[in-house]
Amino acid sequence: MKIGIVGAGAAGLAALRHSLQQGHECVVFEKTDKIGGTWNYTDDLDVDSYGLPVHSSMYQGLMTNLPKELMEYEDFPYSEVDKSFIDQKTVLNYIERFADRYNLHPYIKFLHHVIRVNPLPNNKWAFKEENLKTKEITDHTFDAIMICIGNYSVPKLPEISGMELLGSKAIHSHNYRKSDAYEGKKVLVIGAGPSGIDIARLVGKVADKVFISRRDIFL
Repeated sequence: MKIGIVGAGAAGLAALRHSLQQGHECVVFEKTDKIGGTWNYTDDLDVDSYGLPVHSSMYQGLMTNLPKELMEYEDFPYSEVDKSFIDQKTVLNYIERFADRYNLHPYIKFLHHVIRVNPLPNNKWAFKEENLKTKEITDHTFDAIMICIGNYSVPKLPEISGMELLGSKAIHSHNYRKSDAYEGKKVLVIGAGPSGIDIARLVGKVADKVFISRRDIFL
């Protein structure tokens, strides 16, 4: 089969490896210039240099909220670290080693943005993508499509009366990058999930005070 894979993050690379092992012809379309997906840190917020939404929510100092033993690829263990909870750079390095080990880079088209995917009457798929550097738009036909772009790239801000008065001082964790801007300030973190707790930990090192608001009483 001829398979089109959208995204060269952790899931896209796994899909590529196993599809190639089964003898399929594969092409991966990645809108950035590197593999790793959400595990890539960037200072960009909202949109990137090509005007596309920034999908990564990585911030400086992020630690995984799952042990690496639950995150690793089958038959490709983390060999460079002994501890279970690791930082973003270690995860990205692991993903890069995985791509090198199975020679996946030749199958990836970087800076190629998927515009549209449509089913065809013959059980195939029409696929339109743009080369972000040249602006060339190309149509493809695939036997199968794998969408591997993740679920958490679009921030959802709650509607709270009066929040508009804070302006740029109110952000979603998706747009948090560094703690520097909160030095000496009082900070409210709404939500005590993994990101809320982790960001509160980091901001608490420089802020005057950090408050965490949560809707239940259990951690």
